[in-house]
Amino acid sequence: MKLLLVVDDEYAVVEALADLLREENYEVLTANHGKQALELLKTSKPVCCLVDMMMPVMDGVALIAAMHTDPTLATIPVILMSAVAREEHLEMHKVAAILRKPFGMSKLLKVLETVIGAKGE
Repeated sequence: MKLLLVVDDEYAVVEALADLLREENYEVLTANHGKQALELLKTSKPVCCLVDMMMPVMDGVALIAAMHTDPTLATIPVILMSAVAREEHLEMHKVAAILRKPFGMSKLLKVLETVIGAKGE
């Protein structure tokens, strides 16, 4: 199974995404802010991180910047989830893709397949 990390401060969003992704045969870790995600990344190596842009404690932009300063984390693709993200954020924050909220599961799966390849198997 491919391991994903979902980072979002909205509990309902995290749980819904985690449940749906598990149904698609992904293993899923969750965090409620960037600092918590960095702690998880010390012991886990997901194939991709789905990161909300605006969160308390440490937002998605700060998390992505911190990941890029660590060679072991810099190669993990990040999908930025946000209602306010724009295409220029792709280059500005060095993310693999942007999912504009709200998005459907089919859109998420299509983006994941583009970023990391085949399904969770």
